[in-house]
Amino acid sequence: GYPYGCIEQTVSKAFPLLYFANLARELEPDALAKGSPEAMVQQGVSRVLSLQLPSGGFGMWPGADGEQAWASVYATHFLLEAGKAGHQVPRQALSRALGYLVDLVKQFHKGGAQKTQAYGLYVLALSGNPDKGTMDNLRDRQGAKLPADARALLAAAYAASGNAKGGEALLRNLPAPQAAPREDDIFDSPLRAAALTLAALIDVGPAGQEAAKAARELERLMEAAGTVSTQDAGMAFMAL
Repeated sequence: GYPYGCIEQTVSKAFPLLYFANLARELEPDALAKGSPEAMVQQGVSRVLSLQLPSGGFGMWPGADGEQAWASVYATHFLLEAGKAGHQVPRQALSRALGYLVDLVKQFHKGGAQKTQAYGLYVLALSGNPDKGTMDNLRDRQGAKLPADARALLAAAYAASGNAKGGEALLRNLPAPQAAPREDDIFDSPLRAAALTLAALIDVGPAGQEAAKAARELERLMEAAGTVSTQDAGMAFMAL
């Protein structure tokens, strides 16, 4: 029931329904009285596509004159997974979105923007078009200095590209998830960082101790938070 139509809330509302539509029917049947989870996802796809700019990236609101980097990665991830789940995602629109990410991840980032870079590399790898050179460069230059979620996403990018060993060192002694500074403009929080870390670790090794630890930490953060942001809730449900 998020009241705003920005791209972040649109994706946060629709993305989890790809994974737990049946659970949603059971837990909140009244919330689905006006439409099925599948229809809600397709509406989300249409809304996201209406916010796509000529570059292939996405603006935060209708009429935006520039791309929002983090939201563009988030939206492209959603479109990619929605297409895999059988929803109608125009191939050309998805190709343009991925093309925007190809350019985005080549930019050298510091601080919280490294999370955007790692997330973009992960989505490209999921699409079957990994940027192995940029992955190696980020791993070799930053490696253990990266935040936990960026390290996990980069390791998952290696796994998705068929080279799980390439990211093994990134997963050793993962620190607790931390939010990027607010001025980095990526809408970060410790809870979202924990959710992304869990989602990535499940790709790398769902039965591993790190994934179990991350799931417990995410559960703890959700219980402690009480009220959470739209993206925190969407990513947490997606990961769990």
